[in-house]
Amino acid sequence: MTSSMISVYSPSGPLLVPGGLPPGSLIRTRGVVHEGFCHIDLQTGSEPYPNVDIALHIIIRPSWNQVVRNTFQNRAWGTEETDGGCPIRYGQRFELLILVLANMFRIAINGAHFRDYHHRMSLYSVKYVKTGLQCQISSVSTEIENYCVPAPPYPRSLRDGYRVDFKQQTFAGNISFVPQPMLSQTADTPEPDYLVDEPDLNSTELTVAN
Repeated sequence: MTSSMISVYSPSGPLLVPGGLPPGSLIRTRGVVHEGFCHIDLQTGSEPYPNVDIALHIIIRPSWNQVVRNTFQNRAWGTEETDGGCPIRYGQRFELLILVLANMFRIAINGAHFRDYHHRMSLYSVKYVKTGLQCQISSVSTEIENYCVPAPPYPRSLRDGYRVDFKQQTFAGNISFVPQPMLSQTADTPEPDYLVDEPDLNSTELTVAN
């Protein structure tokens, strides 16, 4: 297993993620919203809006009780997703995680799963993380594994909606894990437990499905 991690403390501009954000990438943002709004964007370039496409635009609005999710492409906004309320309060430290999956972003706030956001554009050219507005961001980090494994707080939660398929990489002989939708799910499937122990990532028998 190989991995790479990039961390920036008190970022003053967009964070470049070399190689982009393949499935298995994790973006971790920590900070405080003092007033107004705070945004976290996964975008195609370092230029200011509206000169870039934004695959995932998150706006934290405590006063509106919203964490907005949207996409900006070809100089046009899509339809906002605003359900879920806002677990983040003014003046309180927060941690927001974005786990990149093959077909969606999985978002967690303060150690608990928040919402999923299905991709509306290709991730091929998404290489920057940008934060700003009326908030103080203490750190932004990206963690990229050479395969897709659920990251905290998602150690085993994907078993309820996803399974992992094994695929041999011909160029390096490394094992790759690609999340695929489950074909069916029973009504009595238990709610995922986001606080269970992290799996052994060195195991050759990793599984996130029953």
